[in-house]
Amino acid sequence: MNPSELLETIRDVLKNDQDIASFCTDKFLKYPTILLGVDDNSLPEASDYPVIAIAGIREVGGNAQNMHTWHVDIAAGVMQEEIITSETMGETQAKTFTGMLQAEDLKKLVEKAVTSARFAKISTDGESGSISFFPLYMSYTTITITTAAKRRRN
Repeated sequence: MNPSELLETIRDVLKNDQDIASFCTDKFLKYPTILLGVDDNSLPEASDYPVIAIAGIREVGGNAQNMHTWHVDIAAGVMQEEIITSETMGETQAKTFTGMLQAEDLKKLVEKAVTSARFAKISTDGESGSISFFPLYMSYTTITITTAAKRRRN
């Protein structure tokens, strides 16, 4: 599998995943926008969210077993202005920015969709994290995928 085929396979897995579709339609009343690539000069509009962006790919290289390992960076982003305030101890307040939780939940669904597809050896032991810029919340993950290298014909 070459890099283009790998990226297109991931895009199609995410586009067709019912758990992702159900989560987004339940929480945001719309299907997600799936991006294969990101343009830093033309970021998604607010109306595009929720967004799942396949943002990058790095090849670790082949090995003696004729395998290739790839690190694929995927971000899940939501726009959410809801803040839940609850009183705890007396005057102390706890504020929950709902979008941060939703971005994390969407990221976990992305990881589950890709690892469940079983088109290659896949793990989610790479980096993950989140970025918050109210009302935009992004959660990202690096998924490691190992594929068999194509054999060259002589």
